[in-house]
Order: sequence, then structure tokens, then C-alpha cells
Amino acid sequence: MIARKELGSSTPTDTAARRIGWIAMACWLCALGCQHEAADTNSVRNETPDEIRVLGMLPEFTLTDQNGDEFGLRELRGKVWIGTFIFTRCPATCPQQTEKMENLQRSLSKHEAWEDIRLVSFSVDPEHDTPPVLRQYAERFSADPQHWKFLTGDRSVIWNLSKDGFYLLVDDAPLDSKGPILHSQQLALVDRFGRLRGYYDALDPAEVGKLKRDLDQVVVENK
Repeated sequence: MIARKELGSSTPTDTAARRIGWIAMACWLCALGCQHEAADTNSVRNETPDEIRVLGMLPEFTLTDQNGDEFGLRELRGKVWIGTFIFTRCPATCPQQTEKMENLQRSLSKHEAWEDIRLVSFSVDPEHDTPPVLRQYAERFSADPQHWKFLTGDRSVIWNLSKDGFYLLVDDAPLDSKGPILHSQQLALVDRFGRLRGYYDALDPAEVGKLKRDLDQVVVENK
């Protein structure tokens, strides 16, 4: 007859010890899980929107709006605004850029901070785009003259503002080009202090959507 001990059977003392060990293990795993859950919760609580960096500071400028009035960075201080460069006889992206600005005007006019928001279209063809021409163009897109300015002025001032202020392309187009001037189709977000905060492709719906979200953040800064 083979003894029970030789079969590896547990004694009552061994069984109790194992039970205590399993209970201790279960308690430890439970505590570990609770700690992990708490860490996840804290992580969610500490999440913040993506930081919108300052990309540069615009230089002072004074131009002329569609009503023939002087208008520049001084009048835009304290406002959050969206700028873009266009010209009225542009056969390429300008009509689409201006349509996007019109859509932004329509949606942002319902924004609770609408009084602190402006839209600005700079003409890169100022010799042709006089205030009367810009006023007619603005009316075509139902621009609110209090919130959406179309600016003209000295060509060198506007071109330097595009290249050295906004860091956006502007140049004479080659002879085989569709239009006389090459320029950027970007929309630029500018804060209350005249600082550049972002660039967004006017022809990309996803980019325009991001612009709106970023504006929501910038407009509550330093209010």
C-alpha cells in the first residue's frame, strides 16, 4: 500500500497556507487594477487641447479698405482675425478662397465672440484693385464691411507683407501661367496681438475645420 504522503497529498496545514496565498494574490491584483484605473482617469483629466504656438509677429502696416478708409494692424489690435491674399481678376484659386471666407463669415457670425473676430483679404494686384473695384468684389460675396475688410495700397508694401510678414509666396507669374501673379492659397490665423498662430489650406475642408477649432481656442486667450 502506498502512503498518502508519497502521492503528494496536502496536509490540512498546506491547504490553509495555499488558500491564504491565493487570497493575498487576489488582493494584490485587485489593488494593482485600481491603481491602473486611477492612473488612466488622471491621464484623461490632465489632457488639454493641442497648444497653438506663436509662429511670428506681423509688422505694422496701414493700407486702404474697400470704402477708401485707412485700415491696418492698429485697427485689428484686440481682434482675432483670418487673413488671405487674393486679387479680383485671378482666374485660379482666388474665387474659391473668397468663397471659403464667405462661408467662414456666415458660420462665425453666429459665434458668441463675433464682435472680436475679423476677416481680411489683401489684394496682391493693387494697381487694378482700387477701393471701388474691391467694394464691388466684396458685395459679390456679401461681405459685411464691419467684419470683412478688402485691402489695397502700395504694391511693394503688400508684397513685402506677404513675403516677410506672413512668410507666404507672392511673385510675378511666368508667361505661360494662367494668371499674372503667383500667391498663396493659405488662410492665416492672427491673434489679438498681431501674432501668427497658424496656416490652413483654404481649399481643404479638413484644414478649414481645424482653423475654426483653433480660432475657438485663440479667441478666449487674454480676453
